[in-house]
Amino acid sequence: YGEIIKDVDINIDKKEDYKMPQAIIDNLEKIDNALENVTVADPAVGSGAFPLGMLNEIVKARSIIIEYITKDLTEWQKEDFIRDNKRDLYNLKKYAMKKSIFAVDIEPSGVDITKLRLWLSLVVDSDVKTVNTLPNLDYNIMVGNSLIDEYEGIKLFDEELLKDKPKRRIENKSSQIRYEFGKDNDLIGIGIEQEQEILENIQNLQYELFDEKNTKRKIQIKDEIENKEWELIEYKLLKDNKKEEFKKLEKTRSENRKPYFLWKMNFSKIFKEKGGFDIVIGNPPYIGFQNVPNKKYYKNKYFSANGKYDFYVLFIERGIELLKNKGIISFICPSYFYKRNYGKNIRKLILENVNIK
Repeated sequence: YGEIIKDVDINIDKKEDYKMPQAIIDNLEKIDNALENVTVADPAVGSGAFPLGMLNEIVKARSIIIEYITKDLTEWQKEDFIRDNKRDLYNLKKYAMKKSIFAVDIEPSGVDITKLRLWLSLVVDSDVKTVNTLPNLDYNIMVGNSLIDEYEGIKLFDEELLKDKPKRRIENKSSQIRYEFGKDNDLIGIGIEQEQEILENIQNLQYELFDEKNTKRKIQIKDEIENKEWELIEYKLLKDNKKEEFKKLEKTRSENRKPYFLWKMNFSKIFKEKGGFDIVIGNPPYIGFQNVPNKKYYKNKYFSANGKYDFYVLFIERGIELLKNKGIISFICPSYFYKRNYGKNIRKLILENVNIK
């Protein structure tokens, strides 16, 4: 009810008489900071309804906070504050898209529609002075199979790279060297610190791409990111003596539809800094057991793939894995798993690993 309460409070002089709860009034900056840094993921984005909804909620809440922060200012002081701090709707939305909204879908068309909806949402709140080039969402909304983070049973990303350097040196001395093949097929060592640097370069390039306006530079950045990602995958497979598998995998490089998605590499900054997303939200696919692809693979990989399971239980398990400690998962899905036999394992996983709100 924030917008309604704000409209009432705007005409009240004494803060103690505000209708907005005192706990919110006392912590406006803390709440605003939390909203500024919240991270939200939708692992089966479809047409983008949920990321768009979350974007609007974040922006609406921050806009209401601004009204309280600037309440005692004159109209021109308020305008100056909003302009100087980039707190207009356009900039709030653009910032939230960059820092907060992330999504994946196996269908390229779904990803394209989601990007389009986000762009249109941004244009609605723009004017001639603010809008010039739309942000690049290629590393916020991505194509891939959310449920698979490996290729033919082989892990493609070394999660040790997400650990702090001192801890890695103490706890995992054997991981200090990575390898690549030289011209004469000799192994050449590469330190884990170098891989860490490559990962940080990828993060920086992703951030640069978001705001880049020059088309030529955009293409260059995308190529750099892709090459660096493949470097990390190559080092991982060569270290694991999977040279042939790497050659096989490389053939899929040009395909628009990837048979896997490396959450912890593509969103490495979030996993490194937070350990996962603050919020996982969405409407996972429920298609019936007979329509589930790769049934045997999922049975081997997912604890929740029990009996004649439906696809959505896998997404619940994956969603929990993507959360940071004390993160929140909120899915729309059938209630059949409450009572049916195939829901036995997902019920156990939920009851043992999360608190139900």
